[in-house]
Amino acid sequence: MKSTLNIVIALFIIASMPVEAAVTLTMGGRMGYHWWKPPWSNGLASLPPTKDVPFSIPAQSRQVRLPSSGTYGVSAGIRFLESWFFSAAFQYGAYLSQPRPDLASHTIASHRKINRYDFTSDAGYWFARYVAVVVTVHARVYDYTEKAKYVSFLPDQQFGWWSAKGESIEAGPGIGVKLCVPLYGDISLLSRLVAMVLPGGASYTFDYLYRVTGVGLELGIGPFNKEGYHSVAGSFSLAVAYRIPAANIILSLGGSYEVARYTHHRSMKGFLSYGGRLDHYGGILLAADYAAEFGTEE
Repeated sequence: MKSTLNIVIALFIIASMPVEAAVTLTMGGRMGYHWWKPPWSNGLASLPPTKDVPFSIPAQSRQVRLPSSGTYGVSAGIRFLESWFFSAAFQYGAYLSQPRPDLASHTIASHRKINRYDFTSDAGYWFARYVAVVVTVHARVYDYTEKAKYVSFLPDQQFGWWSAKGESIEAGPGIGVKLCVPLYGDISLLSRLVAMVLPGGASYTFDYLYRVTGVGLELGIGPFNKEGYHSVAGSFSLAVAYRIPAANIILSLGGSYEVARYTHHRSMKGFLSYGGRLDHYGGILLAADYAAEFGTEE
C-alpha cells in the first residue's frame, strides 16, 4: 500500500510540472560478456582450525582461473528540471572457478560455483552542456558453493575434503563525472568515471568437513570467523549510443573496467588474505532502453 502511494505521488509530481520542466523516463535491459579476477584468484587460501591447531593455516596453490561469463540485467532512469537525473542498474552473472593445484606444504584444490550481483545508483547534475557531476552508490554481492580437498604436510601429514557456502557483500559511496558528446546525427559518445570507497564483509560456513590424519578420520571443528575489509575502487565505462527517434529507443554498445584495492588485516582464525590485493572486473555491454518524455509541447 505504501509503495503504491509513493508511485501515485511521483506520477502526480511529474504531471504537475510546467511544460518547460520536461521529464524523460527511461527503462530497458542489457546483456554483456565480462571477465573477473577476484582478490582470491592468487591461490592463497586457508586450512580450517583444528582442535590441535586452533587457528587457520595459510595454504598456497597456483592461480585460480575464472572463465569469462555472460551477464544480463535491467536499468531505469529519470531526467527532470532540465539538468537533474537519477538512474539505477542491476546486473547478474554466474561464474565457475577452475583451479590448477600445485603441491606445497599446504595445498587446496577447490571449485566454486559463484553468483555475482552488481547494483549501481547514480544521481547527478549536468552543469555544462556535455558534462555532469555524479554521486553514486555501488554494491556488489556474490555468493558461492565450494567443493574442496586439501593435502597438508605440516605440522603433520593429513588430507581432507569439505563442502561450504560463502558470501561477500561490498557497498559504498562514490563521486565522479559523466560525459555525453554528440558525434553525428542521433549518435553520441557516452562515458562515466567514478571513484568509490566500498566497505565489505564476508562469511564462510561448512556444510561438512572431514579430515584424515595419522590417528584416523575426524570431523573438522569450523567454521571460520566472519571477516571485514574495505577497498578503494575506480570504475570507467565508454559506449557509443544511437537513438531511434521514431521508436524512442536508445541502443548502446561499449565496455567497462573496474578495479579495487583492498585493505584487510587477517585474523588468527580468518579465511581471507585480501591485504593489498586487487580485484579486476571488465567487459562489453549491449543495452537497449525505451525513452518516454512528459511535459513537452506538441
